[in-house]
Amino acid sequence: MHNNQRDGHMGQTINPGRVAYFPNALAGNLPAQARPRGFVSYPEQMRDTKRRARAGSFGDHYGQAKLFWNSMSPVEREHITKSWAFELSMCQERSVRLRILEHLDKINEVLASQVAIALGEPPRVKTTAQPGGAQDSAQEVALLTGATSRTTASGKLQKARGLSQLEGQPQSAKSRKVAVLAAPGVNADQVAALLKTLKAAGATGEVVGTRLGKLENGVEATKTLSNTDPVLYDAVFIPGGAKAVQALIARPEAHNFVVETYRHAKPIGSLDEGAELISASPIGKVLRALGGKDTDGNGQPKAPVTNLAQVAGVNWMSDASAALARLGILVPARSGNQAALQQFMQALAHHRFWGRPQA
Repeated sequence: MHNNQRDGHMGQTINPGRVAYFPNALAGNLPAQARPRGFVSYPEQMRDTKRRARAGSFGDHYGQAKLFWNSMSPVEREHITKSWAFELSMCQERSVRLRILEHLDKINEVLASQVAIALGEPPRVKTTAQPGGAQDSAQEVALLTGATSRTTASGKLQKARGLSQLEGQPQSAKSRKVAVLAAPGVNADQVAALLKTLKAAGATGEVVGTRLGKLENGVEATKTLSNTDPVLYDAVFIPGGAKAVQALIARPEAHNFVVETYRHAKPIGSLDEGAELISASPIGKVLRALGGKDTDGNGQPKAPVTNLAQVAGVNWMSDASAALARLGILVPARSGNQAALQQFMQALAHHRFWGRPQA
């Protein structure tokens, strides 16, 4: 049996051409439908003519897509928008991109407009937002919040519980995995306390060091900054220890851990000198501004950190720490280590902190 399903199970034929669907404009509508030569039911005469027919609901090609879109949280809608923009930007044929935009417009015109802007095409609606690129855009998320579509699918249900991966999900630290950045000279007591707290909550911590092996008494690195990646973890934590933090600041991979964790909206925790790595990283200027620490004693803007000599001890005030904590960034204030660890565990249970300023 020959059909257009070229990637079916056990298929061995190597089909030439760019498309495997009908209708298409790239291969002159080949492959094509069999039409009269294809499978048809025998028109046996009974009380009426026997025929193959579908219910009228089969003509609703966009109802389920609208229901899925309506059920997403604003952040998920933005991620869907970014995904469409990315995938369509890889398509070399503008005519194909435009046809897909026509389909998206039938699902939601704001979705289609935001994708169109990213592809250099005119939007379908007047009110738009500048896409945020690889990072989330608060303006685009706000625009997509009210971007819903009326649908007749599933008994005219407009939103379905269980489709969103964010809304209504339990908040727990159980099964979360935390990267603990460390180097020789790390505060071993803080590492031990953190690992114990994680284990008690059903989470795990993995020491990521500047090298493998023993770093301090009771602290052994099982991964290195070079052989693992921040996307594999649910959060990052930097314990204190002046010597260790200086070593981490000198490693670009450690800065990448902080930046990527920040951009993925995951929790970032620290104790004592560990905050210096956060401050020295490329997101340090943004965080200092959020915490009210981006000016010097004369009210003048601080220059970006360019070398280790400029990384002074970070002394965050309680109000500054609270401002950053609301974004899932835990820096030491005037609280004990155990209280700071419990605050980090709460952030780990929350999992993602959307709406962070771009950095």
